[in-house]
Amino acid sequence: MDYANAGDVSGTEAIESPLPQGAIGLADIPPQVSLRCMPSEANVYREKRRTIAIRQEPSSRIVAMIEIISPGNKDGSKAMIEFVSKSLEVMNAGIHLLIVDIFPTSPSNPEGIHALLWDDPFCLPSDRRLTLVSYRIDRMNEAFIEPTDVGQRMADMPIFLDPAWYVNVPLASTYESAWRGLPKPFQHVLEEV
Repeated sequence: MDYANAGDVSGTEAIESPLPQGAIGLADIPPQVSLRCMPSEANVYREKRRTIAIRQEPSSRIVAMIEIISPGNKDGSKAMIEFVSKSLEVMNAGIHLLIVDIFPTSPSNPEGIHALLWDDPFCLPSDRRLTLVSYRIDRMNEAFIEPTDVGQRMADMPIFLDPAWYVNVPLASTYESAWRGLPKPFQHVLEEV
């Protein structure tokens, strides 16, 4: 992956323009083939992952990333292996990383994402099975972990912009602000889940 151009590329959009000569509109006449494959719901979630890249000015070099795990990242061992590989690639490139994992552990990650990324044994507390973890990348990498659970207020988490300093990411107030901006009918639907 080209981390210099990382961002949320969740798909392409159709270009509204006249068709070139000889082109056929997909919506008008689908290709005549034996099979047509669409991504599974899990793959759609995985592709809609939320990655925020933090760049240093004026070079525009990425110094830190925030990954918000989606259900698709946890849908089976292949998806989890891809996520772990990508995260390790980011850290090996010297990029600090904050991971927000507020979905339940699964057979592919029984002790949470940090246990898959770290060499030393790690177990989540039995009453807090969700993980917020920030990685400071330096000669000796360091992890700052906050186990959490559904119903607990998310802690502010550090994101390192340099091995010697960080800023706090206000996860709870950001979530609450986004929730207040969600139309009431959608809030009711999500509250019922």
